[in-house]
Amino acid sequence: MNITDAIKDSRSKRLHIAAIAVTTIATVLVSLYCLFSGTFIVFQNLFYVPIVLSCMYYTMRGFIYSVCLAALYMALILFFTLESGVIMQASIRVALFIVIAGIVTFLSIRRKQAERILQEAEETFRRLFEDSTDPILLLNGETFVDCNPAGVAILGCASKYEVIKNTPGNYLLNFSRMEDRPLKRQRRYWTSRSVTGIIGSSGSTSGQTVLNSR
Repeated sequence: MNITDAIKDSRSKRLHIAAIAVTTIATVLVSLYCLFSGTFIVFQNLFYVPIVLSCMYYTMRGFIYSVCLAALYMALILFFTLESGVIMQASIRVALFIVIAGIVTFLSIRRKQAERILQEAEETFRRLFEDSTDPILLLNGETFVDCNPAGVAILGCASKYEVIKNTPGNYLLNFSRMEDRPLKRQRRYWTSRSVTGIIGSSGSTSGQTVLNSR
C-alpha cells in the first residue's frame, strides 16, 4: 500500500467512526426525548442506523457494539417503565437488533473476503503483466492505454508514458523503415485477441485489446 492509499484509508476510517458516533449520539438523544415524553414506540427504529453502520464497517467488533446498543435500548426502557407489554415489545426489538446485526456482519465478512480475493488476483495478474518477457500492449479502440516493460523496450521508448495515447500505426511505420536487418526479420506483425479481466487497480479491461509482438 502506497502513501496515497494509506492516507485515503485513514481518512475513510475516520469518516466511518464519525458516522457511527454521530448516529449513536443522535439516536440516544432522540430516545431520551421520546421516553421523557412518554413515547415508547417509533424512536427505537433509529437504533438500526448505527447498528448497520458499525457491522458493515467493523464486522465482528461492530456486532459487539450493536449488542451493546441493544442492551442500552433495553436499559432505557426498563428505566422508564415496568409495564409488561412495553417490556415484551422491547425484548422482541432487542432480538431483532441482534439478528439484523448478525446478518449485516455475515454479509460484510463475505464482501471483505471477496474484495481480498479480487485484490490478490489483481496483484497476481499485474505481476504477470509487468514481469512477462513477451511484449504486451493494451488497446482501447485504436489507442494504447497500457503496456509492460517488454512492450516499451520493443517499441524503443523510454517509458510507458511515451506509448500511452499513441496508436499501433505510429510504430508499425517505424518498423517498416528499419534498414539494418533483412526485410523478413524487419517486419513485425501484431496478433490481437479480446480479453476480459483485471489489470491492477484500473478495473475491468473489457473492451480492450492485448497486442503481442512476434
